[in-house]
Amino acid sequence: MTRVRVMTYNILHGGRGREAVLSEVIQHAQPDILLLQEVAGPDLVALLARSLGLSHFFLAASNRPRHNLALLSHYPIRYSNSFRPRPVWR
Repeated sequence: MTRVRVMTYNILHGGRGREAVLSEVIQHAQPDILLLQEVAGPDLVALLARSLGLSHFFLAASNRPRHNLALLSHYPIRYSNSFRPRPVWR
């Protein structure tokens, strides 16, 4: 049986300026699949992917800065899609 280590991490307010600390925390956990919340944008995701050796990634962009979601993985991402549900108050 193959074990897969999954990590989720809310990096708070985009993560800019804390790249080294974020990378250190994530490297310590050694995830095979990493899910990030409140990501600043594609540049940060690419930087983390390179530094962590997670060669496959997807960014689900938000209409609010620093509120993107990202998936980084050692494994290929065969399909990705994102959607925004309508707010329930409308």
